[in-house]
Amino acid sequence: MAQKQKLDCHQLEPLPLHLFIQSLGNGLSWNLSDSSAALSTLADLGVDCQLLANMPLSYAPMAGDERLRSAIASMYRDISAEEVIVFCGAQEAIFATQLAILQSGDEVVVIGPGYPTLTRTVLSMKIQFKTLEVQSDPWRFDIRQLPALLSPRTRLMVVNSPHNPTGAVLAKDDAKALCSQAEFLGIPLLSDEVGTFSHDPAAPEPMRMCEHSQQAMSLGVLSKSFGLPGIRIGWLVVRNQQWREKLMQAKGYLSICPSRLDQMVATELFSRSGPLLERNNKIRFENIASALALCKKYPLQVECSRPAAGLTGVVKLLVEDPFEHARKVAQQEQMLAFPAALFGVKGPWLRVGFGSARFPEILKRWERCLQ
Repeated sequence: MAQKQKLDCHQLEPLPLHLFIQSLGNGLSWNLSDSSAALSTLADLGVDCQLLANMPLSYAPMAGDERLRSAIASMYRDISAEEVIVFCGAQEAIFATQLAILQSGDEVVVIGPGYPTLTRTVLSMKIQFKTLEVQSDPWRFDIRQLPALLSPRTRLMVVNSPHNPTGAVLAKDDAKALCSQAEFLGIPLLSDEVGTFSHDPAAPEPMRMCEHSQQAMSLGVLSKSFGLPGIRIGWLVVRNQQWREKLMQAKGYLSICPSRLDQMVATELFSRSGPLLERNNKIRFENIASALALCKKYPLQVECSRPAAGLTGVVKLLVEDPFEHARKVAQQEQMLAFPAALFGVKGPWLRVGFGSARFPEILKRWERCLQ
């Protein structure tokens, strides 16, 4: 019986995103491209710190605390706690999925693409991936070419909606078609939905794929829509028992279990997540309006459009190269800015994040670079 290829961590190459950040040097205290919502403190969340003080610091259940899994499941339709696996952030969940599902010679179809590790890790595992790129003007998914990318060796499909960095959202009919394709092939569909709770107040929420297919696995995290990157909690909703068992096996080689402290805070958060998301979406809505107004003020330098959902969008630079512009922003304003090419989106695009409560000051600093 053939064994799965062991992943040699020496094959893992540095992520271009991280190399670019390192190339800018230290001392950058502002971020034009931040992908998180407005940050909160424990006091903001109303967390009873006495509960944390009295907590035994033991190992936690491998799949996550039962109360937390139930709280996460309640954010979805017709999902049970046993179908939720808690990870130390979204990154671990992505890596565990690839480790559990794939082996050398397999193929992955990535629709997006999206965050770099959705593709870079599989390259290190000698696995081929094919990309169905998001379309521009306006930013959208077009899955009509998907059948041409699939083969008997396809073992995983990946989609990122709302899309990072463009903010494009998969149309409901296309989402259902992806689910049907995954079910027909009998393969998992990893749906990166970390920005799904970030949308305009009156707009419908983006589709959550796990609600529509046993083969779909929905990825969530506290660091994006909830604005809590310091609480290292991510999750996968996995309805297929076979995939859950494989993921739990892979998790045993990684974190083993999430932090009890982080899970306690996360559980407390979900009991009052409605007001937090409402606040964060209001800030996002106002920030997008401010960014659109600024771009309108400098029509010879930049073009931008409203993202459909999520916490990021892209601005088209009409004069400067995105990498040169990002270096200027770092040097002049001590501020991070990411070319969208670092996320697989080719062309003169710059990622802009709309979640920060400090966005008015961020825009002032960016405007000085546009003048």
